[in-house]
Amino acid sequence: MLQNRKFVFDQISYILAITRLDIEQHQAISDYSLNVHSENYWRDIFNFIHNSCYENANFETSNTPCIDLIDNKKKILIQITTTKTKEKIDNTLKALLTNSYKDYKIKIYYLLDKAHPNEKSQRQVLDQYGVTLSDILFDSHDIISDVNNLTTARMIELYQQHFEPNQEKYTDIKVLDLAIHDLVKNHTSIKPNFNTSYGSVEVNKKIIINNLNERLSSKIKDNLDYACLVDEIADGLILHDLREFIIGDLYKKVLLRALRYNIEQSDKKILAIEDLNFLAMEKSLDFNEIILSLFHSIESKLLIKDFNSTNVGWILVSYFFEYCDTGVKNAFPNQSN
Repeated sequence: MLQNRKFVFDQISYILAITRLDIEQHQAISDYSLNVHSENYWRDIFNFIHNSCYENANFETSNTPCIDLIDNKKKILIQITTTKTKEKIDNTLKALLTNSYKDYKIKIYYLLDKAHPNEKSQRQVLDQYGVTLSDILFDSHDIISDVNNLTTARMIELYQQHFEPNQEKYTDIKVLDLAIHDLVKNHTSIKPNFNTSYGSVEVNKKIIINNLNERLSSKIKDNLDYACLVDEIADGLILHDLREFIIGDLYKKVLLRALRYNIEQSDKKILAIEDLNFLAMEKSLDFNEIILSLFHSIESKLLIKDFNSTNVGWILVSYFFEYCDTGVKNAFPNQSN
């Protein structure tokens, strides 16, 4: 039962993370359709988690432009938004000044990160509305905390009813694309130091061991400064899925194609990536061609291939080369680092 609880909790956390990326990427192209459709989705989740009776405010009345959900039994109003401005908060709280909702409580749920108003704004809100902002602002972290407080049976039911159906639309390629979009969007914060030599000692040794040419070596080392962002945006289950897709699927297929005349059909499914790497080395296959083929495989799966002259495919190739998933990491199979 504990294993079931952990699995379900991890899956819910994973879907929330992917949903967040999806919303971010839609907003990047000024597409707010997910925000609109999410009101009913979150209504059902809030009703389940909090045993509430929220209804869509647009059906309740046309005079609540900054309120999305209403629970008239518990007297709670909810605004669901991605906008973190003080004006948005103020316009939402104005609902409390109307006669219809003067005895109601209010909550603001952010589909992305919650707002963090400064002390001046907090004092103004407290003076004008009698509300402590830290008590009414929520985001996915708070939802996860509420989910964790559910009994195991309720958590499983929540997952099966409201999260599991969403997994179908987030295929491996969709998740990869969302993660890479996020990587691309944020990578400009990295400032490579062009006055230092590229690559760690381990990477430079790997380049020599794999006999990579100057062109490919430069591509890998040029993108190492950006490869660290993969860890920042693709942690936990997302990183696991990213590695499974790029290494377990794309790279393995590249290796098997390169080894097609050097491997038994029965061994194709049982040999690990590390075994295939060493077999490729033993057969004197060209890792320049192998890694370049991986790059082309990754690029073929991306909707956005480059950003500000930085190629997303090479960022991923550099990342997995540095982490020793591609190419051999030493000259002998049983030798440790």
